[in-house]
Amino acid sequence: MGASSARPYVNAILNGEDTEEGGAFFFLKDQFVRYDWNQDQVEDGYPLPISQFTRNIPPPFSGGLDAAITGRGDYAG
Repeated sequence: MGASSARPYVNAILNGEDTEEGGAFFFLKDQFVRYDWNQDQVEDGYPLPISQFTRNIPPPFSGGLDAAITGRGDYAG
């Protein structure tokens, strides 16, 4: 593949739950976007730095993520 065909890839995805249901968060390098499934588009105001993610990702991870899972019960949020 040449440089002209290069596309960004996603490092991690979290499906929205509870108050964030109906969307998903896509992480690429040190930024993220919230995708609205119903509108089939990225919400206005994105991308944002990972440091502004509402789930308080610890500073060592604010430079980027390689994977993500959604916790439940005592591990939610």
